[in-house]
Amino acid sequence: MTPDIKLPDLSAVQTQAAPINADAKQVLDLIRQSKIETPEQIQTAVVWIADVKEQHADIVKIRDGWTKPLDSVIDSIKEFFQPAINSLAEVETLLKGKIQERSENLGKERDALLAYVHIAGNRQKKAKIIEAAEARRLPKISGLQERETWGGMVQDAGALIDWCIANDRRDLLEPNQAALKALTKAAKADPGIPGWIATAKRSAVVTPSRVKR
Repeated sequence: MTPDIKLPDLSAVQTQAAPINADAKQVLDLIRQSKIETPEQIQTAVVWIADVKEQHADIVKIRDGWTKPLDSVIDSIKEFFQPAINSLAEVETLLKGKIQERSENLGKERDALLAYVHIAGNRQKKAKIIEAAEARRLPKISGLQERETWGGMVQDAGALIDWCIANDRRDLLEPNQAALKALTKAAKADPGIPGWIATAKRSAVVTPSRVKR
């Protein structure tokens, strides 16, 4: 049973919020026009950030003072409907999972058929195999789209390099940028590798709790 909660007077809420909103907007307009360049201006900005953080927390506390008495009622109402929401969410997950499973099975059947294309005797047999393979797809239904994304992994680096060189596909022998980035990050400087350009992203972090006013 939900407790009897008296709804707040919205006009009273608005009356309290109006000057708070006006003050915050005034500060925002001031900051938009301010330049932060000199050490003194940066110091002032850091102090302002700490002050704004405190003001933000104070406003949230005032707002929650109006809303928290209603939380128990809202939670109870949500709880009444939650079983149905959970059941329907599971229904959706199950249906999507079953369709996905069927799609994967059809894909495996299609791949198995296509594996025989290169050993088929003639063009007519190849065409029949391809036709049979393409029939192993989900039906075309409004609201259902079948996507196929291929990926892979290097199984034999030596064989791959030999193939790339023999077939003039040096574009596939790209440098390992992940390793180069990790090396640069660990060095905290330009490692001086020819052909590699090191870059640095810099940021300033303000910790309001450590600001000295």
